[in-house]
Amino acid sequence: MFQYPAKFIKEDKFYSLKFIDIDAVTQGKTMEELLLNAQDILSLVIEEDLKRNKEIPTPSKVYGENILYIQPYPEIGISLFLRHLRKESHLTQKQIAEKVNIPYQSYQKIERGLRANITLKTLFKLAKAFEKKLIIDFK
Repeated sequence: MFQYPAKFIKEDKFYSLKFIDIDAVTQGKTMEELLLNAQDILSLVIEEDLKRNKEIPTPSKVYGENILYIQPYPEIGISLFLRHLRKESHLTQKQIAEKVNIPYQSYQKIERGLRANITLKTLFKLAKAFEKKLIIDFK
């Protein structure tokens, strides 16, 4: 899944964070709160952009001090990743839907983040359609 780089700063009584590839900022009183807020705002921004069919940048590789990598919520990350894989494969949504044997509109909803309850069976079919292996991991 994608992880987006962000730069954080320790202020007097709080931390602030600005994403590098996504137009979003947030704050937190503690580092833990900052990380939770960062995942919230990243997921919200990407979710809205997916719904509006806006172009979402691929995360850049950034190195240096005070850089964190934030992953969106899984239900948003899956939609974003599927869109990326499809575009990388030069396939249409209709072609993927046909490969997976689901209605075009269903695949469209998955990719736009409007259908968060994707079954494991569908995920396995999608992985096969993209010639990928689906790995589920609990960390």
